[in-house]
Amino acid sequence: MSSPSPQLTGFPVPASIEEYDRAAAELEAKLRNLPGAVALYLTGTVAVPGISDLDRILVVDRDITLPNVWEQLRPRTRYLAMHTPFALDCETFARHRWFASFEPLEFLCGRRIEVDEPPTREESERLLGAEGLVVARLKLRKQAATGRTKVRALLCELNNIRRNLQLASLTSDDTALAWQLARDVTRAREEWWSLTETERVETVREIETQAPTAIDDALEAIASRLLDKPTCEEIRLRGTWSSVTLCGGGNTAQEDSLYVLPYAFARASSRLAEARWRFARHHICLPSPVISLLSGSLAWSSFRERRRDVVRHYIEFMRDKARTYSSVGHAGIFPG
Repeated sequence: MSSPSPQLTGFPVPASIEEYDRAAAELEAKLRNLPGAVALYLTGTVAVPGISDLDRILVVDRDITLPNVWEQLRPRTRYLAMHTPFALDCETFARHRWFASFEPLEFLCGRRIEVDEPPTREESERLLGAEGLVVARLKLRKQAATGRTKVRALLCELNNIRRNLQLASLTSDDTALAWQLARDVTRAREEWWSLTETERVETVREIETQAPTAIDDALEAIASRLLDKPTCEEIRLRGTWSSVTLCGGGNTAQEDSLYVLPYAFARASSRLAEARWRFARHHICLPSPVISLLSGSLAWSSFRERRRDVVRHYIEFMRDKARTYSSVGHAGIFPG
């Protein structure tokens, strides 16, 4: 018997653009006045008030340990922002395009920092696109496993699919399913406040149903362009995804997990749902060439070695100096 559909939680709450302006002003005031703050940047836009989040990037001196400003913000500001601000030290921000993509990126205050472009832009962007698609797929798998879907977070996460497809240079001819998903997510966000409660639930269910297959199709399209012989068949992820091993030779619909907590119990509690996920081992299959791409075993070794150094430097900074802030990009969870 198949598991029931995940419980839908965290539906968007209406908000005005004026509320976003006040929340942004409060957040920016806290960040720009922190000791060691060098620059403050904005990325993204408030395209759909009530669904959109607030993305602020704080750049600081590496020797500064950042205090927790998140708990000092009003609850409404935290809700609208949805996540803690991003943090980078100056050296990493200068090379952030090696492992993350911001679109758009707007300077707000402080000292502008010159950004270093990766030496192989096309290959770098393909890697960024693949990493983004894989993480989106992981999050969908986690929702299915825990039995809980946070609706607003889902609509924000899948809103990045279009950008990931563009980074990977995938057209609708390469993956019609993924581009249809991107359009459906955009339409759902734009029409959300004109839909009835029943229509909203139906829309989310439809997106949940099509998203895994669509992302799998995009990953297969990336794999078809990687003609090099795969040299890596398995990688274990790090950080928040350390319970997951990615295996080559299949599609992402396949998974082998060992759960010690019944699904029905986990579905009834967010804490139990998270525990069910963390204390199980997950083996999720991807096309073998994508595994090789993520691991760094495909070509352009000089770039990947330098990229690893940048990412390692950033992981250490976040661990030692910015524990209560969000990190940028997804490279830190992949061993390559």
